[in-house]
Amino acid sequence: MEMSGPGSHHTPFSRLQHLVVIPHLKPDVERSSAQHALRSAALKVSVYLAKKAIGAVPSATEVFDLTSEKSFDREGLPRVVYVSQVYAHQKAIALDAQILYGHNTAGLMPVLLHPNEWLDGALVAPYGGDETYHFQETYFFQNHPVVLELYRRHQRKELTFAGTIVTVAVAKEEDRDRNAMMASNLAHWGLQADAAIFTNTGGGAPHLDMALMARSFELLGIRTVVQVTDMSRDGRAESACLFNFPEVNAIVYGGGNDTVWDVPEVDRVVAGNSTMRETLKKSQKLSARNVCGVMNFHGAQRLCAVTY
Repeated sequence: MEMSGPGSHHTPFSRLQHLVVIPHLKPDVERSSAQHALRSAALKVSVYLAKKAIGAVPSATEVFDLTSEKSFDREGLPRVVYVSQVYAHQKAIALDAQILYGHNTAGLMPVLLHPNEWLDGALVAPYGGDETYHFQETYFFQNHPVVLELYRRHQRKELTFAGTIVTVAVAKEEDRDRNAMMASNLAHWGLQADAAIFTNTGGGAPHLDMALMARSFELLGIRTVVQVTDMSRDGRAESACLFNFPEVNAIVYGGGNDTVWDVPEVDRVVAGNSTMRETLKKSQKLSARNVCGVMNFHGAQRLCAVTY
């Protein structure tokens, strides 16, 4: 986590206050058990801090309510749904990885969520440690930029926020086709959606999962926009092209994958041991991929990819 220097300007975490918990694990603890223990500890600390705020007067309040107005007040407004991949099953998931209401998402089919369920903590990010999944954080799930922006536009009566659909990227073609069919049917018949916004998780196959699902929406008459992340290592547009469906032609291209900053030596480092402190303290080249909060699969990044 970068709190100063050029990399800090591109992550919202540099403007927040942090409580750092440094755990010390026994050497014989299995990796999945260790990750589960770390996640549980972090959540317990978060709940403890939240309880301390009960009764305090907030500096500002915001109401998130989709049902406060009569339906006839919204006639003519497009009904927009948000469709999000929250995990990519390219790799096996730990049995105790509690992502959606304590479920590890293995075998998960598309499911409807009220937008407030995102904000209230129904979802937590997968375990870290793999570069495929570290571009998402629980903080962004609970302060989701797409969900919050759709809410704001709903309140301004620019659109009707119809709801959200949670899905996953899968490893088998038959599962991919099934999920695309089920998600598009949920949006069309269940939410009566006119348009949908898609984000994915991971690189490669998850982009294709998202694009095929968006194509299914388009074939049912639901207009779509998809957000893809620049996963090319050489900076070439051709390397980042992962699908080409004429129906899926509204694409937001988040980038920054190959951005590197020269960061100066810092005076203070918070780390788990002295070796790590000395390593992080030195001046070095720092990749955007390695700064928490810079790259994000769900629309929170502040960098974009542009083809010249």
